Amino acid sequence: MTVFSNRLGAILATTMVASLLVLVPGPLMAVDGRPDNVAAYSACVGPATGSADFADTVDHFAEKAIDCLAYYGITLGTTAGQFSPDQLITRAQMALFLVRAAGPAGVSLPTPASRGFLDILGEAQFVRDAINQIAALGITAGTSATTFHPNVHMDRRTMALFLYRFLLLTRQGPGGTRAALVTPDDTSFGDMGNEDDAVVNAVGVLYEMGVTLGKSATTFAPSDLVTRAQMALFMTRAMAHTNTRPARVSIQSRADVVPSGDTLEVSISVRDTRFRPRPGSLVDVFSTPSRDPYASFGQDGDCLRRVEVAFGSRVCVIDQSDRRLDQMGNLVIVLEPTDNLLLWAWTGSSGEEFRTNVTEYASIRIDVLKPATAVRVRDDMKPAAAIVKLGETVEMTFELVDEDGRPVAESGVRIQLATTYETNGVIGRTNIRTHRTDGDGRVVIPLSAADPDLTSGGDSVKVDIDVLVQALEVVDRSSLRVVENDDDDSTDTLITWSEAAPVAWTLRLRQASTYNQLDDSILGPVNVVRATLRDQYGDPVEAAMIQFSSDQPLGLGTTGVTRTAGVDGVAILRYMWNGSGSASELISAEATGLDVEAVSVHHYWAVLQSGGRSALAVPILASDIFRNVILHDARSPRLLRYDANDRFSIRDTVVSMTAFEEALTSGDYSRITYTKYFEEPGDVSFFDLTNTRIFDDA
Repeated sequence: MTVFSNRLGAILATTMVASLLVLVPGPLMAVDGRPDNVAAYSACVGPATGSADFADTVDHFAEKAIDCLAYYGITLGTTAGQFSPDQLITRAQMALFLVRAAGPAGVSLPTPASRGFLDILGEAQFVRDAINQIAALGITAGTSATTFHPNVHMDRRTMALFLYRFLLLTRQGPGGTRAALVTPDDTSFGDMGNEDDAVVNAVGVLYEMGVTLGKSATTFAPSDLVTRAQMALFMTRAMAHTNTRPARVSIQSRADVVPSGDTLEVSISVRDTRFRPRPGSLVDVFSTPSRDPYASFGQDGDCLRRVEVAFGSRVCVIDQSDRRLDQMGNLVIVLEPTDNLLLWAWTGSSGEEFRTNVTEYASIRIDVLKPATAVRVRDDMKPAAAIVKLGETVEMTFELVDEDGRPVAESGVRIQLATTYETNGVIGRTNIRTHRTDGDGRVVIPLSAADPDLTSGGDSVKVDIDVLVQALEVVDRSSLRVVENDDDDSTDTLITWSEAAPVAWTLRLRQASTYNQLDDSILGPVNVVRATLRDQYGDPVEAAMIQFSSDQPLGLGTTGVTRTAGVDGVAILRYMWNGSGSASELISAEATGLDVEAVSVHHYWAVLQSGGRSALAVPILASDIFRNVILHDARSPRLLRYDANDRFSIRDTVVSMTAFEEALTSGDYSRITYTKYFEEPGDVSFFDLTNTRIFDDA
């Protein structure tokens, strides 16, 4: 074992894993009604997760599996842009799917030759070839010596037989299991009693491998017909056990989150453009902090700072001490991360240096479940509520979190709560109780107050909450910040139960969008503003008159427009911009006669940035990555458009458009520099995020 720096901890090469199997436990064999040999990794990673643009699979339960099959060329769809997921699959179609999956799965296809099926002679040549090839491989014997029945729909028993026999021929991939070595030891499906032994065995093996889950917990439904969508799920789960991996470099881990101090297995694969393994290639692996990882690279994309080498003698350089892919084109490593990180993998020629803007790479985020450093306090009070009605319950949640604010699922941690009730001005005894966190690292406490005097209408009950927990900080995220003053024993912020009559309390403004684009259309763009009026209990106030106004006469105007709040307490106003120039409009609202005003909001009437201009460190007002727009310049709002043809960087570090958009929406960057800006999509503009908010506030 080679020990590295704190973030990566320790790492083992694949050749050492065999001698330290305790670090990577295999599947536990048990007759427990659960699959014992589920694949640890997937064939559907990296570029294999991209959309195939089938219009009829959007939001379908099998969408990701269908996209994956399309990536590998296993399915071409039924027509251009259509997959027909709910259409039944025929035996001929299944033959085509298996033949196309053979190459990526490591199955050598025999030369097509007649197998004696007379009923396929009317099929296209490529269909006849596929049927004859799977017959030659032993995947099918046909329905008789001379018939295959190509247009008969597949049932689930036949699908199981085909996939099982196919898996017997494939090359096992990392984290996969050879079908021949799987012993079905569960008898979960009670409807298999009348099936042949071969079918029972095939279904049992596929169940243990996680390829089929059954129609229910106790039924397989062997006679049910298979849809194209169901086939995609069967196929992708089976492919996970094979050596099928995307072209170029891919990386995946057994888990996205690892407890602190535990080890984690990571698999790296390299394939050519035909999905064939590239055995013996050198692979370089390094890590960067998961937060703002691109800050680790220079302007030309080279590694500069906070980069840790996993193995090899030089960081971000291919050298002879880097690990080589095995004969199957894979590399499995085991590491012990101690902090959240982004793990990068790439391959190249000896001496080649890594560049983010040139090198083909794959990366994954690994999060570490760190020890709890704080208790975070939340409640379920209604939004905008200041008090609670007598008799209602407030549920308080005390949750363990680590230094990054991630929940820590640690049970048995002691959290002591001191509650002091005050009834109608009389302070009662302080009640101190010790609670222990559950399996999710939480303590949930319901707090309530009964009406102390049913004959009186002005009763009030308050509670002060103090959280006492050893060696842990208390992070108050409750609605009223009821525990944030624990250090000085303050009782100024309390939860109050009351039976006072509801009165208008808060008015909040929201907009459908922060900006509107000004163009040359006859009718100007429309802004939609919502004002929500609630009482002190957080309940909506209906039928109130809400007056909207702004500082822009060309927009909403100073005179004001009145709308009536509905039963949900919401008043909606739509209005047009009557000017042609860009402007920032400050919108206000108040509840007429109720002495309640909203905090004003800005709306930006923006024009497109004209081509050829540049700017240095312009404040960002808003971003809309769905429309590829960046709003800037508070005095005269402008919209920048960007696309994949442009060039992007973060603090002079070249990054991809995806990384740029992630940083743009992270809230960490407040300014943008754009140079050589062009409005036309075909031209190349340059965008750089410059100042972080942390830097601005320093």
